[in-house]
Order: sequence, then C-alpha cells, then structure tokens
Amino acid sequence: MSFKLVGLSLATALAVTSVACERQAPARQLIIGEPSDVGLIFPLAHRNYDLDSELRRLLYPGLNSARWENGRVEYSVDDMSLARAWEFDADSTAITYVLRSDAVWSDGEAIDGQDVVFTYNLMRRLGSDFPYGDYYRAIDSVVAREPRRVTFFFSRRYPQMLEHSGYSIVPEHVYRDYEPTIEALARHPALREPGDSLVVSGPYLVTEWLPGERLALRANPRFAGEVKIENVVIRFVPEATTRVVELENGSLDVVNPVPPELLPRLAEAQRFRLASRGARFYDFIAWNGARFEPFADPVIRRALSLAIDRQGILDGLQVADFAVPAAGPWPPIFAQAAAESLEPDPYLPDTARAIFASRGWRDTDDDGILDRNGRPFRFTLVTSPGSGLLRSSAAEIIQAHLARVGIDVELRLLERSALNDLVYFDRTRQFQAALVGWSSSLDGTHVRDQFWPPDAQYNVTGYISAALDTLIPQALASTTRDQAARYWSEAAKVIATDRPLAFLWFYGEAVALTNRVRNTKIDTYSVYQNLHQWTLQP
Repeated sequence: MSFKLVGLSLATALAVTSVACERQAPARQLIIGEPSDVGLIFPLAHRNYDLDSELRRLLYPGLNSARWENGRVEYSVDDMSLARAWEFDADSTAITYVLRSDAVWSDGEAIDGQDVVFTYNLMRRLGSDFPYGDYYRAIDSVVAREPRRVTFFFSRRYPQMLEHSGYSIVPEHVYRDYEPTIEALARHPALREPGDSLVVSGPYLVTEWLPGERLALRANPRFAGEVKIENVVIRFVPEATTRVVELENGSLDVVNPVPPELLPRLAEAQRFRLASRGARFYDFIAWNGARFEPFADPVIRRALSLAIDRQGILDGLQVADFAVPAAGPWPPIFAQAAAESLEPDPYLPDTARAIFASRGWRDTDDDGILDRNGRPFRFTLVTSPGSGLLRSSAAEIIQAHLARVGIDVELRLLERSALNDLVYFDRTRQFQAALVGWSSSLDGTHVRDQFWPPDAQYNVTGYISAALDTLIPQALASTTRDQAARYWSEAAKVIATDRPLAFLWFYGEAVALTNRVRNTKIDTYSVYQNLHQWTLQP
C-alpha cells in the first residue's frame, strides 16, 4: 500500500475563516507551526511528545546519529554526533566512542567522557522519572578512560546497543550539584526560563520560550557544523485548520503535522510541498476489561471488531488514500518482518450478532440494545477532537456501527493532553474504552511497550498473554535485529488474535512546507533531523 499525498478531491468544501496576516519574515528566519508545546527542555525528562523528541536531538545530540535507511534505522557519525568514531570489542559486549575534538558546549566548555558518564549515571539515579529505562538497564558501566574516549560495557550483546549508547548527552558542569529528581532539576534557572543561559551542544540555542505560544531558536556559534538558517521560531497552534490557513497566508513556513483531510487542499496548491513520514502511526480502541467486564472476553472483543467497517470509515471520511485498515501492531514500514498471515478483521455485522448471542447477549426487551442478566451492553468511548486520523468523526461512525448490532456507545470528547493523562499516565485507568493512537518504535519494541508485561505503563488494558511471556523475553534476548524481528512478528500474531485493542488503521502523518524551504530530509525517523541544513529561498 502506498500512501499518496496528491490526487484526492474533497466532496465537501472545507470552510475556513481567513486569518489576517502582516508578516515580513527576515530572509534567515523560519517559522514552524506545531500543535502543542514542549515539556521541560531537558532530554532526560520529556514525556515522549513528538516535539520533545525532535527538540532533544536538535539541542542535545548523542554520540552517534540515527537515520532511516531501507526500512530500518542505521547509525553513523556526522556533524550531529558528538563522536567521530566507535568500535566494538572482540565479543561485541562493549563499545568505545572517540569524541570529536571540536565538540564543545554552548558556553565554551569542552564535551568530554565525564559528561557521558554523568548522563548515564543520572539516568539510573532518576529511575522511574526517566521514561526510557531500557537505555541503561543492560549497561553495566560507562567509563571515561581518557578525556575523549568513553567505553560502554554491556551485560550482553543485543540489537539496540548503538541506540542505547547514543542517547542525548547533558553537561555535567551545569547539573552535577542538583538533586537527581526531575522536580529538583526543573528548578534550575536555565530550565525554568530557557534562554541563552541554557547550555546545549546542538546546532541551535534557545533564545525565548513563551509556554503555549512560541519557542525561539538561534544558530549556535559553537556548533561544529554549519547552520544555514539563523533563526527558527516554533509557534504552537493547536487547531489544524488554523495552522493550514496560516501556512496559506504566509504566517507559517512549515506545518507539522497536516491531518489527512486537509492534504488534498494543499496538494492542489503549487506553492506548497508535502513530505510523508510513512505509515508509522496507528489508531485503535483500547478495551478496558477492568472497567467494563465484557471487554475481558477475547470472543466479545472479536465480535466488536467485526462490527466495525474500517474501510467504509476511511472511504466515508475521504482519507482512504492516506491510510490502510490495520490487522495488528506491525505497521507497513516493517513489511520485511510483518506476519504475512495477518489480515484486518472484515466487516461482518451478522457474525458479530451471532457471537454476542452465543455469549448470552440478546435484546430481551426490544429496546434495540443487547442485554444479559438485566444489564445492557452500554459503555463510554473517550477520544479527542482534532487529533489522529479524524478520531472524533471516526468515533461517531463507530458508534453508529455498534448501534446496528445492539451496542449502546456514549461518546466523550476530551482535550488531547487530558485524554493522554487519563489513558496513559493515570495508572488507575478510569475509562471503559478509548479511541487513541500510537507511534510505533522503529525496532519493533513497541510491541513490548504496549502489550507486556500486564503492569507496564502503556499496556493500558492490562493485557495478559502466556505466549508473550515467552516470545518477548526471546526477542529481548536476541543478539541481532533480524533474529529479534522474528520473535516480534510472532508476538504480533498472538496480539492480533487476542485483540486487546481493536486495531483500526495505519496512516502516515505529513508535513507541509512552502516551496521556499529547501534541502529538507523528512522521513519515518524524524521531521527536523537536518533542520540546520535547511535553506530558504527568497
């Protein structure tokens, strides 16, 4: 399935109100529109928001650079890496990095091995405050043998060694005197009010942060590479249509992301370019059996899935050129490892009705709603407007589909951050069903993160599988990426069969740019990975 960014016309014209614009951007200023603000501008504290990840790589590079090549992540050294070379030891359980001689912090201090040791020790000391425990769990120690030589000693060989040793590095001399908690670090003056005093090593400095409004960046004169655009302003514009209108008016040079329903409008305008990030994203319904007992039954979950017409929803919302029905947690970008036997659940409402009846759910009082032991099949589905693949509109159609088989669904719309808090961060899981989304990892480990073990933060349904208890440790114990991929693929089959989620569709987010923005590299891995090399035409 290829995801096209051109050629679809809307059946219904999108009505928007023009936004007045009086802007004369300097030739060396780029203005980006993003939907939400960043969190704490510190790489060991972000909450996995897309912009946090992008900004982390721009301000705090790691020892190596990652790129998406031929359907997988490849690692190298370049102007965005703090090291100039690395080598594995004979048994591949240690990596020694040689730091660049021109790698310095923005305050002029040299970057050395002690900064690397400090960063990884701080990860450990932060514990659960650091969201990516995998980055240090398999590392026995990090040793700075010389000022510019640092060695990572791992407990074993495994596929993510370069990824985990390549995380963003922070300056020891700035943060060593602070208690190792996010709360304490957040009190650092440069993190409370980031500006020129924020010590970084990447191509840009932070010059201003007005929470909820904008973040301003300026070229870092001490960055080892060349920076082509002097000033970058990231404006936070929550409403997608408003972002597109401002792009059309000239108030913005870049919009990330553009929802699929607005892509045809921009594709028809010759003054814009569209860049796809690939089908890395998927939407799903999480069935919380702890809050609504019928969802604990995998047979009922299958019936619910068969009652949803995925392709019909994509066709009806006119986004079928940008999405494909999902069969499980493996997106199309992993075609080489995806389980060939997985197929999306078809739309079979009669079969769904029969399954419900076999589990004792019948309409005994002729009110159009299935019931069992006097209890109606009624639940609340939470989602958010203006995010994902038309989630609120899709939720309304799913509500209608389920009503046809006798399920009464109440919709509840929440603002995006409130929804994320409810589903992902409130460990009491106070929801019955949630239509939300996920961005898959680029190595398959999202299968573990989202479904195992039962008490994992992002296993939002508390899904339990004896098969995963075997397969996922085997994947994690693999020494190569190809070996691990086989286990992740088998795990995907198990998950698809059990259906703890109703997998809806995979889709590719897109970025819109004015034609004057050139030399961009936007792909599955990142939007702003080479931002410092972007250029602006007059």
